[in-house]
Amino acid sequence: MSAAAKHLTPVVLELGGKSPVIVNSGIDLKVATRRIAYGNWAGSNGQACIAPDYIVTTKAFTPKLVDALRSTLEDFCGKDPMESKEISRVVNSNHFARLTKFLDEDKVSDKIVYGGQRDEKRL
Repeated sequence: MSAAAKHLTPVVLELGGKSPVIVNSGIDLKVATRRIAYGNWAGSNGQACIAPDYIVTTKAFTPKLVDALRSTLEDFCGKDPMESKEISRVVNSNHFARLTKFLDEDKVSDKIVYGGQRDEKRL
């Protein structure tokens, strides 16, 4: 911004941040999971600054929420996300490698409940 100000150049700054979703156990689960899935994957496949980053809920409600999200994602993307025409691809091989590292982390890899497959050639 300061470099642009020296030359009176207009700029747009994207101030992406963390976008939590808070899910209370007293909600309509089908509506909530459809909104979460749509907000994250429908328009930008999670690549917008307002896409949900994580979900906060109670420990007791987590299994119900995870099952409902899995079901909703299957409705949106089919049983095999690799074959889905609804999911875009990663922009380049550098980002593919970066995201693959996240998925392969010890605290992550055994907690993937839907998807997680990858094909480097198709990004």
